[in-house]
Amino acid sequence: TELAHALAAGGSFLYHGPGSLLSAALTPQQLAPLDLRACAGCLLFDAQESSLSSRRIAREANAKDAARLALEEPHATAALLSLGGVRTVVLHHWAAAPAERHAALTALLGQLGEGKTAGEAVRARHELQQPEESPPPGGGANPDVERPPSSLLLYGLPHYRMV
Repeated sequence: TELAHALAAGGSFLYHGPGSLLSAALTPQQLAPLDLRACAGCLLFDAQESSLSSRRIAREANAKDAARLALEEPHATAALLSLGGVRTVVLHHWAAAPAERHAALTALLGQLGEGKTAGEAVRARHELQQPEESPPPGGGANPDVERPPSSLLLYGLPHYRMV
């Protein structure tokens, strides 16, 4: 696909959209064989959910088996990208409204544009996290789990710089 070619050929890759990268744009079977060593950084601002997209995503999930759903989880997506050769993966671990994802993307790109490394930019995002962007009290679905105020995480090498 065109997206797979862009991911494999570019020095950096940004995905910003609803659903996860591996459910909306590529399948795990399309991603796994790609040689991604040319891709130094991958910024995934996916899992944007509105009430409409949540229903569509749930309907699509009902048609998938457990193994496929597990491969679409953020940590599995980061692992597949890393195994393919991507050196730095920045992504979110839970869904959020499109406006929250856009704000996070804008802030991160601003930090990267100022010359900060991906690790420094993610840390700055955590330190500047707005209270209204925090998950529901108790961490959402499981009230026994405390979540950090930001779901933005970095996998791989934190010294990646956008050029």
